[in-house]
Amino acid sequence: MKDDYGTSYYYRGAVPDNWVSFAGFLWRIIRVNGDNTVRMIYTGTKDNLTGEGTQIGESVFNSTSDSPNYVSYMYGDSDTTESEAFTNKNDSTIKGVIDNWYKDNLSSYSSLIADEVFCNDRTLASGNTYSTSSSFDYASDNRLYKNKSPQLTCPNLARDGFTTTTASIGNKALTYPVGLITADEISLAGGFSVSRNTSFYLYTGQSYWTLSPDFFLYTLSYGVYAFVYDVDAFDGSLNGSVGGSDGVRPVVSLKTSTLVTKGTGTETDPYVVE
Repeated sequence: MKDDYGTSYYYRGAVPDNWVSFAGFLWRIIRVNGDNTVRMIYTGTKDNLTGEGTQIGESVFNSTSDSPNYVSYMYGDSDTTESEAFTNKNDSTIKGVIDNWYKDNLSSYSSLIADEVFCNDRTLASGNTYSTSSSFDYASDNRLYKNKSPQLTCPNLARDGFTTTTASIGNKALTYPVGLITADEISLAGGFSVSRNTSFYLYTGQSYWTLSPDFFLYTLSYGVYAFVYDVDAFDGSLNGSVGGSDGVRPVVSLKTSTLVTKGTGTETDPYVVE
């Protein structure tokens, strides 16, 4: 499938041979990016690969969820207009968690980690209008729930394609080259919006966050909530909200020059990064 760099090749289903040992942790390969770097998601340590061990901890996406801008990995000082709300100025709660973990655990491996796009796609679904006083859908909801058509390109790359200052594309707003998986990547791997599937390699039996906004709900009876997709612990489906606490699974990409010393890619014999 086309991504922001070229043609990407992704893993799908109950994959047995996409395990990698890197920086003292075990990872699962999500896909080979279009520039041949290798995108991976944190899956735990050799001694802790089940349940909560498959994530670095739990966090809310943002500490509050009563505004459309809280689906953002970084957000603006005001939510009056779409451009103000989606200005990349303030860190989300989950970005702070991920950045601190990277600084403590992966900084010494930075020479092996590529600066790739992490798409926090805040474009609105066709026919929807940004508002702080009425409900609307984000584009991911149309793609994954209504149309069943995931994609790997970032629709507004200059705004929503999170990269660091060394990248050739994207918004260059990140401090570290680390982020979260997108709901589109979950869907391509075998996860479905509001439909059960526990037999694909990204299902862990724990709920964890993606980087993809879902919808903004404004009601007088039920309240005001901004929703971001997560993977459900019970049935592996895609759903979620901003205010709830879910698992955090960092995603990084290995440079094309990275070498492995051994391994066949299985859980018991993972690829080992040199």
